[in-house]
Amino acid sequence: MFLIIYLFIHLILFIMNGMFLATAKQFNRIDESTGEVKVDKNGRASVLLNVLAGKAPNRNIISGTIADREGFELGKSYLVSYNESETDEQYGRQFNFTKVGEASIMDVLAAKGQLGDAVIVNVDGTSEESEETTSEENIEIAEETN
Repeated sequence: MFLIIYLFIHLILFIMNGMFLATAKQFNRIDESTGEVKVDKNGRASVLLNVLAGKAPNRNIISGTIADREGFELGKSYLVSYNESETDEQYGRQFNFTKVGEASIMDVLAAKGQLGDAVIVNVDGTSEESEETTSEENIEIAEETN
């Protein structure tokens, strides 16, 4: 029943909302001038929500402070809900991420059937310009940028 309601709402709205399964990993953005990991104003390193199953926007790096406030712990897997908020003139499309709950190994295996394979949606630009990247393509992109 939840899935039917979710799909109905998603069809009505043109903004991107949904759920995905992810593992929280530290994202080490290096400050080129100091060679140190960049941190937010509260001294926390950014967190990458590494998508394991489901569709997620490519804006899946969140500040360490927000990750702490939402209860994300590095190395753990979570069911994550997201919704698109107002577009920022400087940074483009924006998303809010909420931890729905921690996922066990069995949840991770079951999520592939419920949420599908991991798909990263490129949300740079407008909704009409969005493109999807499968988990295999995402791995190749990550390797090219490292």
